[in-house]
Amino acid sequence: MSRFASALPAQTPPSYTTAMRANTISVVLALVAATATVSAQDQGGTTVVRGGVLFDGVQDKRVPNTGIVVRGGVFQEVGADLEDRDLTNARVVQLTKDDTVLPGLFDLHAHFGIDLFGRGRIDEIEHYPRIFLGNGVTSVFPAGEMTPDKMADLRRRIDAGKSVGPRIFNSGPYFGSARPGWNRNASSEQIRQEVDEWAEKGARGFKAKGIRAGQLRALIERPQATKYWEFVSCPPGLHPGGSSPRAATAPCTRLSNPCVWTSG
Repeated sequence: MSRFASALPAQTPPSYTTAMRANTISVVLALVAATATVSAQDQGGTTVVRGGVLFDGVQDKRVPNTGIVVRGGVFQEVGADLEDRDLTNARVVQLTKDDTVLPGLFDLHAHFGIDLFGRGRIDEIEHYPRIFLGNGVTSVFPAGEMTPDKMADLRRRIDAGKSVGPRIFNSGPYFGSARPGWNRNASSEQIRQEVDEWAEKGARGFKAKGIRAGQLRALIERPQATKYWEFVSCPPGLHPGGSSPRAATAPCTRLSNPCVWTSG
C-alpha cells in the first residue's frame, strides 16, 4: 500500500461539505508524509499528529483526532489512544481545535505532461510529485503518459521509498493519435500485445484518445485494460451517448465521454 495513505479509508467520501465549513482546513497528512519520508524511513523515526478534528470519509463527518501515528514513512494508526503513550522520541505535531485533517485525495486525471517550449509534451517527474502531495493528493492515475518507462520507474522509486511522491497507478502510453509516433494502422493483435506488455510492466489501466473503432474494441476487450481506463474522444463508428446493444462502456470502469458502438 501507499506509504502516504496505507491506513486511510479507501472509499471516496460522498461529500466534503461538512469539512469545508471548518474555519481552517489543514491537509496535514500529505505534508507530514512529504517531510518525514526520507528521514523517518532511514532512521525509523515516529511522527504523531494529535489534536484538531479528522474528516472521516466513511462516516462522512468530522470526529475528534485522538492521534495519527506515522512510522518509517507509513501511517501506522489513525484514531490512536495516546493517553499513556511515551512520545519522548517522537516528533509531535500539535493541531489547534480549528484544524481539520483530511484523508489523502485520489486524482484520477493527474497528467504529468508539460510543454514549456513548444517542443512537445514530456512527463515532469522532479517537482510534480511533491506538488501533488503539497495539495493533499496521495494517489494518482496519470490518464496517459508521454514517457511511460520514466513514469514506471518513478512509481518503483516511490514505492521503494527512494523518492517522495504520491502512489502512482500507472496508465502506460496513450492508445491513439495523442501518442507521438502512434501507428494509426495498428492491428488488433498489436493492440492486445502492447496491452499485455504494459500490464506486465505494472500499468493499471490505459487512456485512448484519437483511436479507431476497431482498435478501441481490441483495447477494451482485453481484461488487463479494464481496471482504470478512459477515452476522451469518440473514434469513427462511435458517437457520444445514445443507446446500442453493443455499448463500449460495458466492460469499462471509467470514461471521460461515454461512447457507444453504432455499427458492427
